[in-house]
Amino acid sequence: MVELEMSPTSPEPADRPKFSLAWENLTYSVNVSKSKGGQKALVSEVNGMLQPGSALAVMGPSGCGKTTLLNLLADRMARKYEGSIYVNGKPRNPTFDWLCLLSEGRCAYFGKADASVNFFSGLNYKCPQYSNPADYFLTVINTDFEGHGDVDAITKSFSEGQQMKQLRDSIDAEKKNAEDKGSKTAGSQVRKFHANWIVQFIHLTKRNLLNSVINPGIYWVRIVMYFMLCIMMGSMYLGTNEDITKQMLVPLLFYCQAFLVFMAVAVLPFFMLQEPVFIRERSNGLIDVFPFVFSNFISALPGILLIAAMSSVLVVFMTDLTGFFGFFINLFLSLVCAESLMHVLSASTPHYIIAIALGAGFFGMFMLCEGFMVPRDTIPGWWIWAYYIAFHTYSSIFVRSPGRFLLDCLLLAHGTTINRTETIG
Repeated sequence: MVELEMSPTSPEPADRPKFSLAWENLTYSVNVSKSKGGQKALVSEVNGMLQPGSALAVMGPSGCGKTTLLNLLADRMARKYEGSIYVNGKPRNPTFDWLCLLSEGRCAYFGKADASVNFFSGLNYKCPQYSNPADYFLTVINTDFEGHGDVDAITKSFSEGQQMKQLRDSIDAEKKNAEDKGSKTAGSQVRKFHANWIVQFIHLTKRNLLNSVINPGIYWVRIVMYFMLCIMMGSMYLGTNEDITKQMLVPLLFYCQAFLVFMAVAVLPFFMLQEPVFIRERSNGLIDVFPFVFSNFISALPGILLIAAMSSVLVVFMTDLTGFFGFFINLFLSLVCAESLMHVLSASTPHYIIAIALGAGFFGMFMLCEGFMVPRDTIPGWWIWAYYIAFHTYSSIFVRSPGRFLLDCLLLAHGTTINRTETIG
């Protein structure tokens, strides 16, 4: 063996880990026929060392053991070897001591890794020489590819074999040992970590707010939609347009209260994306229902507030209406009710398409029964219940038409629709 000092073309990073490799009295033998002595040493009492930053050239005639030595150093040999291999001056430990092989949900082997070769050899699956046993075992039990072994026979042999018996005995001994030490009682006193409601609420709210900022579909796309629609409404009912009469503003108010709120259904699919996360975390005992619901409600308020404020500014000032604060509060609370309804539908339906259809149906019923289409006093008795449950009913909007007139309209909380014009100057 010749060790050559290499001059790297570029300096190595200072933080790159460095390893030294050494081997002492390394011997590896294979079985041969008795006429040839029974065993043949492919490598016999070989010593060597490899320092960081150097290259090792292993030279010799064909069959002298060069490949065997490299396979031993790379830990690729199925058989045991004699001697010692050191990494950074410490004995090299095996990659793992125990091995568990699963195939189609069944256990094909569980036991010591060095005993797996003999187990498969006893089933006529002998690991080829110079092959990695782990790779070979996977080709035997992997039913996704052709050429695999008889998995049924392998799993049956393991479940009825000595390895399973030893495993069961070890488990029983461990259980008995635990009972003798009283660990069973101590185990019942161990409490699983569970955060209180305040901690849950804080972390869930932070996560929801971050998702609202990162995910453009939750609020940013909706903000663009509301902006464009409000610009269109404001320019349609522009305050400088003298042809716009007071009566023409009444449909504008209904449109703002009805359709701007109806657009809340667009966020429902994103609510339903949280459902599998909630189910998983709830099943693991990490969160409770109340902090989750309350966090979703609170974290939705900033986005709703931004939408309501932007829409109110555009509509009220472009159309020269008065009562900005009332318009803003009305729209904000209506959007809160609409998104709360979407939360309920998302939790009670299996698919967002069904929830969107139900939400559209509820909003259509509310708009029809809120007292604008048909005043409350003329609503048939069998539909009056819808008037009282529709949150559109409890909205009050005060607007000022261009000029010196005050227009009170849609004062539905008092049960009647008022279209009254009074001179104030």
